[in-house]
Amino acid sequence: MTSEFTTTEKNELFRCLEDWSNKPVHVHSSPSVEGVSSSETEIITDPMARDKQNEADSRSIFVRNLPIHVTPSCLSKAFKDSGTINRVTIFTKKSRGSLKSYAYIEFENVESAQRSLSFGKKVVDGHILEISKKRTNVRRYVRWSAQASSSSTRCTF
Repeated sequence: MTSEFTTTEKNELFRCLEDWSNKPVHVHSSPSVEGVSSSETEIITDPMARDKQNEADSRSIFVRNLPIHVTPSCLSKAFKDSGTINRVTIFTKKSRGSLKSYAYIEFENVESAQRSLSFGKKVVDGHILEISKKRTNVRRYVRWSAQASSSSTRCTF
């Protein structure tokens, strides 16, 4: 298996990724609500939005060990036997001096996602893909507030 990128092209890509990752990110938080910090209000989510996200996640899979040059259409072709695909999202990150790619594939229904998991290993451009069910990220309760409340109820002798 040979790489489609020359060393010069890889170095240029790494440089571009480094430049991009060093740019500041501007996050606009919502104003505080009745004395509660905005970080605490972000934890409380709209139940309907959460249900919609959970439903989309149940129709999605996580794919890793992708070739860095893979395209959404390439993944769509690889998984077309599973069912209709709504969306393919590919991410690339630098890890230990090399590029790593992974993707989320959202299917039209849960059965298609389950079918894609049952196929086992798939190979794309010489890479054996690792396929698993997409996990739903759940935000945890703010730890410092839980620690503060538990420390006030402790008895010391």
